[in-house]
Amino acid sequence: MHTRSLFARLFPPPTYITLPSVGVDISDSSVKYVMLEPQRDGYTLKKWGDIPVPENTIMQGKLQDVPALGRILAEIKKECNTPFMRVSLPEEHAYLFQTTVKRHSTRKEINDALEFHLEENVPLSPRDAFFDFDYVPPAPNAAPVADRPVTVTVYGKEMVLTYIEACTLAGTIPLALEIEPSAIARAVIREGSPSTHLILDFGKSRTGIGIVHRGMLMFTSTVDVGGQQLDASLKLSFPQADGAELIKIKNEKGLLLTEGDTVTRDALLKPIIALKTEIQTRISYWNSRPDASTIESVILCGGIANLAGLPDFFSEELGSPTEQASVWKNIFVDADVIPPITKRYSYGYATALGLALASFKEDYE
Repeated sequence: MHTRSLFARLFPPPTYITLPSVGVDISDSSVKYVMLEPQRDGYTLKKWGDIPVPENTIMQGKLQDVPALGRILAEIKKECNTPFMRVSLPEEHAYLFQTTVKRHSTRKEINDALEFHLEENVPLSPRDAFFDFDYVPPAPNAAPVADRPVTVTVYGKEMVLTYIEACTLAGTIPLALEIEPSAIARAVIREGSPSTHLILDFGKSRTGIGIVHRGMLMFTSTVDVGGQQLDASLKLSFPQADGAELIKIKNEKGLLLTEGDTVTRDALLKPIIALKTEIQTRISYWNSRPDASTIESVILCGGIANLAGLPDFFSEELGSPTEQASVWKNIFVDADVIPPITKRYSYGYATALGLALASFKEDYE
């Protein structure tokens, strides 16, 4: 899979590039981390964990309390005995666009050209933004062309620097900062896949949408529907249920059609249909592009991927085969390996696993 970590060239000391590092997935509610150790036939999980984030530390991806996140990163540094980390950035604050660059341009020439056109594509001026680009992999056996297509990822400089500040306070070295769906793709899509996939990352308060073509993230968006909205709908029908009971209801009944009992499905349908409508809008936008490729599969990850009946519901409603993510497919060569993280919780580790894999998969051309 050809995919590079965003800002990899901006911050890391070159001699550290190939060192194993901790993949750190930061969200509003928790920080998940994974450290991999390479083996002759794949990898083993050396360290992993999930640390709750204090309330109001991060709000909708914006870091409000830098010292609080710094303390969490320092804890991970101590647990994993390494300062080297690859850290996720929230997709809801990323801007992506595609353009072309001259084939034999230098990196400086490409950066200058992209900077000149930045304001045409995103609501940020070059002085207020960090940006990086990836070459879009050509189709198999495609003839070389004068203009190479690239995907450009842009973030507001102020937001990025708050995450860098937290890393600095923790005494960690961020080898790279990467947009979440790009990291997820590295974990859940086979390297070299020529297909186009829709990744749905269900979080506590939002769902991230990413379209990946030939291993490259081409589109990202965020919908404000997540686990909290599902729980709120369920509480109307099950007012006495606590958090653990709501999880059990979602994972065992969910959207399944149960004879004589439609209460759970009916309670969940309103937020799920709202989410489905938003996803269809993004798919329609993708399909309207002149160079759009057909989405061949939908991959579910994040905690709400456990919702019973969700894959079948989206398969029917979105018109593409839908499956829960197999987050271990690029970790364990032996399919019989039993992971130390259970299947139920594994969907939430897709981003951290993809970031950790980058230590061994990066292409810094």
